[in-house]
Amino acid sequence: MKSLLRETAPKCEALLPRPAPLIRLADASSIPYRYSLWVHFEGYMSSFAGREELFSSIHKAFSEAGLEVTAEVQDVRFERKRPANRLRRGGAHCRFCDGCDFLHLMREAGRVREPDDELL
Repeated sequence: MKSLLRETAPKCEALLPRPAPLIRLADASSIPYRYSLWVHFEGYMSSFAGREELFSSIHKAFSEAGLEVTAEVQDVRFERKRPANRLRRGGAHCRFCDGCDFLHLMREAGRVREPDDELL
């Protein structure tokens, strides 16, 4: 895995050659292992096209090697420290995407119980 990332990253034209791409083991506590690839772009705006090129290149290299990228596991946690009326008004938003109201989705799926009005 690391060797595929090491070979693929420098081929992307949008990446700066210095500092060189850095590959680190992010999590070895479960299977599959998770790696982080640190790269640098010329600027903020060039990072958008650069990430697209990099992700496509990595996907192609993995596919050719017979590897599949696993689905991302998201852990959504709600803390009871916040008052229930605050959750009702604003909703609980996911840290991975703007505007996604998971509490609303969980309510629709019947997985979240509405707080009792007398507790508010």
